[in-house]
Amino acid sequence: MTMKILLIGHRGYVGPVAARHLTRSLPGAEVHGIDANWFQGSEAAPFPDALFASQRRADVRDLTEADFRGFVCPDKFVVGYGMDMAHQFRELPFVGHVLRPA
Repeated sequence: MTMKILLIGHRGYVGPVAARHLTRSLPGAEVHGIDANWFQGSEAAPFPDALFASQRRADVRDLTEADFRGFVCPDKFVVGYGMDMAHQFRELPFVGHVLRPA
C-alpha cells in the first residue's frame, strides 16, 4: 500500500521543504497538498509542483472528514518543519513526535 501524506498549507515556506524531505526519505510515498493560496504570487522561488502527487486550493476551515480519507497518522503529536508544541521544536529539520511523560 502506498503511503499518502497530506500537507496542509503546503504552498508556504515549510511545505516545499517538508515535501522534499519526505519524498527523499520515504521512497514511493505520495505527498498531497491543500492550501488556501492566500500568498500566491509572493513566492521567493519557483514552486516545486513536481514534488506533489496532487494539490488543491481549499481553506482548512472548510475541510470535512471526507478530505482526510486515505491519509492515516498515528495518534501522536507531531512536531518539526514548522509544527510546534508551545513554540518548541519548530526548527527541527525532520518530523518527529512528542513522547508522553512516563
